[in-house]
Amino acid sequence: MNFRKMLSIIMVGVLCLTLFSGCGEDKNTENTGTTATTESTVGSGKTIALIGGSDSMGFYKAVKKGGEDAAKKYGFTLEYIGIEDTEQSDSATHIKKLKITLENDPSGVVITPMGEGYGEVLSEFYDENIPVVQIDSVSRDDIEELEGKNKNPIVATVVTDYKQAGKLSAEKLFEAVKDDIKKSQNTYVIGVIERENVEADEEKADGFIEKFTELADADESMKDKYKIETESEADYNESLNNLSEEKVKAVFITHPEIADKISDAVFAEKEKYKEITFCGFDSGAKQLKWLESEDSGIFIGGVAQDSYNLGYNAVEQCIFSIQGKELKPDIKIEGQWYDKTNADKMKQDSMIFEK
Repeated sequence: MNFRKMLSIIMVGVLCLTLFSGCGEDKNTENTGTTATTESTVGSGKTIALIGGSDSMGFYKAVKKGGEDAAKKYGFTLEYIGIEDTEQSDSATHIKKLKITLENDPSGVVITPMGEGYGEVLSEFYDENIPVVQIDSVSRDDIEELEGKNKNPIVATVVTDYKQAGKLSAEKLFEAVKDDIKKSQNTYVIGVIERENVEADEEKADGFIEKFTELADADESMKDKYKIETESEADYNESLNNLSEEKVKAVFITHPEIADKISDAVFAEKEKYKEITFCGFDSGAKQLKWLESEDSGIFIGGVAQDSYNLGYNAVEQCIFSIQGKELKPDIKIEGQWYDKTNADKMKQDSMIFEK
């Protein structure tokens, strides 16, 4: 009996040694890197909050998809916090959602600012060491306030390359009207309608004027045969009327909100505006309807923002900040031109939207 008992004890001991030896081998294997790890496991369990507009809107739907794909690539989870359609321009609602987000302690935040007054809540994100990436830009006053307090949590800004959008619009409009300029007996007037004191619109207008002038002046037969007039009235129809009095022949519209108003006026007075060639920026139901019309002025198309890549790059930079990787603090995403030839494909690719 004693021998059997001793033999049992010895066998149990050997078994335990074997088990512990196996555990040690697994740990050592992991440390030496023989256990496979991928980039998607980095930051697993972390959450990025993306506070944007209503994800029923095409633009924000694509921003959300881009953000989700970036988060998934690096092993993070994206929580999209949308603003209702009726609150799109309500910065107070946006700021309230930011405060609630802060209480939930995310790893990082991406925001699409909708006005001013973000300074106080963003300084709280700085205090909590939570990086913030913005799509488009917070107001200059907010940035100055944060910088003055040394409490700016914004690590990167991802925007559409607005100047390049203006240049691309100029190239397309120039191609559409260059023969008319050459044949014109009077000064050919090109108009730009923009929102007043909006930096993005100013960049688009600057890019448009710079490129159109470059193209037209490169042809000796066009020099001194055209002029470009800029309008930025609060009432966009008044801007159009002012240009109409100047006998405008072509117009670049810098924002979809303006295009909606202008298209209403053009459809209401078809005869008055039927010989004007228009192009715009971004899309929407009214612009796409206008694109198909043949008797309400000529809308040749516009530059669509690449909202998918805006979302993707913003979330990616936020994750890089969390991981201590090198950042690109200012990223500009080029837009893409749409017209009748590619509008259906652009819709399928979520580049242009009815809403």
